[in-house]
Amino acid sequence: FSEVGNRSVAGGTMDAWLDEICLAMAARDWRCVELMTIMDESLVRLKDPFDVALVEFVNGVFSNSSALPELLQTVMEKSSPQYLESTRVPYVHSLFIPFVNVFVAIIDGDEAHYQEALRDALEAHYQFYMNEDVRYSPK
Repeated sequence: FSEVGNRSVAGGTMDAWLDEICLAMAARDWRCVELMTIMDESLVRLKDPFDVALVEFVNGVFSNSSALPELLQTVMEKSSPQYLESTRVPYVHSLFIPFVNVFVAIIDGDEAHYQEALRDALEAHYQFYMNEDVRYSPK
């Protein structure tokens, strides 16, 4: 992404945007992370208030925002079923909320919390995708 400079790489969805940030973090491409978190919100289709809250939280993490506690509170509030399509609730709760907890552990600098959060997030992802009854697709 940072080498190509194509701001539409994320395909326009919040899910793809977040995947690309995670890939950039794994590759330690901090310039890419920076570009992805300062991009114009009009480039990402946000489906619901949760998407908006999650994008703002992730952007806040990477901009070292003093408003992180409020941004975290908003993410948790907007993950409530009243703000999501009913078919999206398990998706958000199994994939994104554990992801947020990993970020919280990193921010706190608590190694034990990080190890637990990462293990829980991986398990939640695995369980979600192994469930044949799940019919939600982020597209």
